[in-house]
Amino acid sequence: MRWQILIKFLIVLNCGYAQEKENEYKMMIDSAVSLKSKELLISYEGKPQGSEPTRGNLYLINENNMPYKYGGSVTALRLETINIFEAKNKNALKKGIHAWKIMPTLISNRLKISIIDFFITQKNGNYNYANGGGSETVFEYVCNENKWVLIKSKSQGL
Repeated sequence: MRWQILIKFLIVLNCGYAQEKENEYKMMIDSAVSLKSKELLISYEGKPQGSEPTRGNLYLINENNMPYKYGGSVTALRLETINIFEAKNKNALKKGIHAWKIMPTLISNRLKISIIDFFITQKNGNYNYANGGGSETVFEYVCNENKWVLIKSKSQGL
């Protein structure tokens, strides 16, 4: 009987630890967004005023084109969420919006987070995605230290 109680107790502890890992997953995605936003702002240094990316909203969507809520550190960019399939956003999509599509991929002990820069428009029910570059951030889980480590972060097409 004592063994059954001990096993149940260990399972409960293990489930609690699994919940913390989900938060680490979101934190890694948010840090990848933060890295990309800092690189974007650095790329606009020295350019004429009026061309900086802080003037308009930048929308975050996940790999399923659904809104992604950013919870990371404060950036100079106005990061917003949008559901591109809702009717109330139709007027904004007619004019076009800038969006970052966040696509995380877990392969073995590496988490690769791809962020693709899109300009999205909609006309007659058809969505058009114009690709403007993106970034790739890779985290690796180190078993000896029990933590995720940033391996690389690379941006293209800024």
